[in-house]
Formats: sequence, C-alpha cells, structure tokens
Amino acid sequence: MDSWQSPFRKDPFEIPLETQLTLLLAADAEMRRVKGVTLTETDMQFRKIDSWFASSIGSRIHQRKVITGCGIVATSFQGDEIQKRSYPNSFGGQHALQGYELVESLDLLKHAPVIAEEAVALHAAAQCPQKTGTLILGASQLGLQIHESVGHPIELDRVLGQEANFAGTSFLTLDQLNKLRYASDDRGWGRLPTTTKACRRNARTSSRPASSAGIFRIGRPRTLSGCSALPERCARKAGIGCRSFA
Repeated sequence: MDSWQSPFRKDPFEIPLETQLTLLLAADAEMRRVKGVTLTETDMQFRKIDSWFASSIGSRIHQRKVITGCGIVATSFQGDEIQKRSYPNSFGGQHALQGYELVESLDLLKHAPVIAEEAVALHAAAQCPQKTGTLILGASQLGLQIHESVGHPIELDRVLGQEANFAGTSFLTLDQLNKLRYASDDRGWGRLPTTTKACRRNARTSSRPASSAGIFRIGRPRTLSGCSALPERCARKAGIGCRSFA
C-alpha cells in the first residue's frame, strides 16, 4: 500500500491540553483588558483525517492529513452598533496543512490587545465617504473579493446554471468565452481552477489562468476520463472539459 502524509513539525495531538487552554485563556484576558470590549472569542481546531482509496486496477493508497487552525475575535457593543475585529482572519482564523507550529507562528497573545483596541476604535471612526475614487483593499479582504467575484463565477456548474448554492449563479455565459473582459490587463494576478465541483474529487484542476489579459477562458480538454457523469455532461454541453487541460 502506498501512503502519503501532510508534513508538520509538531503534532497538535501531542501538545498537552493544558498548554492549549493556557494560551487561549491568556489571549482572552489580553482582549478583555481593553475598555469597551464586550465579547471575546478564542479558538483552536485540530483535525487528523485518514483516507483510504482502493481501485479495481490494484491501487491501494492511504492518505493522512493533519489540519491546524486557530484565531481570536474581539467584539464591542455601543448603543445600537456592533464592531468586531478578528485575527488572523475571520471565520475561525487561519487553517492550514500544518501542525501546532502554525499556532506558535501566529503569536495570538501579541495580537490580542491590538484587535481589541481596533474593535473599540471603530466606533469613533468616520464613515466611509460616498464618492467615486480609488479603493485600496487589505490582503485578506482582497483575497476574499477575488474568491467571491472571480473564483465562484468561473465554476463551470454555475456557468451552466446547475449550481446556485451559497454563492449563487454566474454572470458568465458560454458565448462570453474568450471575449468577456472583466479583470485587469495584469497577467500576474493569479491562477484559478476551472473544474466543476462534482469533478474535483476525481480530476486534476487546470493550471492555466482563468483569465488571460482579463479575458474569461476555460481550457480545452485532452481527455474526459476520470470524471463523473455530471461533469462529462457539462463538458459535452459546453464543448470543454474538466480533467486535463491543454
């Protein structure tokens, strides 16, 4: 049997529970020291996932993934207004295929009073002006914006109207392939996968840009083998594929 395990330096399941709780309680106390903070949240999550794959051609594969995540949140209530700040990200913090070294690298204790002060300060911040101008987004917000505005719309099942859950349908249509420009001319902003969700468990994603010079593109297939029936039907309808892209 072949096997693979995600790399990590410190197994989170070998770290004493007391050590983890001590860090979370200390970060919580640092946030609560800030006057005006009403609610604090601290979180750690660890997962060890074992998967086995067997096929009729003799494949026997074991995969183990160790996933670590952590984060802190400070919330301030004033009147009818609620302000919140999170570190290092919202929605439960930062998660990665790493061990407990991720928790140590994020230094929650150092950042706890910072986000607490920011949450309180937001109550006194001026409202964002209503005007046409240049907007500079922070890295985490920019990543989310690209994910929502570019990532979800290029999913083939949304383009074909077969998926609308959570992120909704797509403004892209097949007649816009190789024509629609909705990104900048900078070719270096990133690459996004273009496989359908139903096919992701069985297929490799494309490594070519979802947008080249800002033009909406989906790669042409070399083969459709390995895809489930739904992606094959999608591909036939669209004239494109979801396994291996040229």
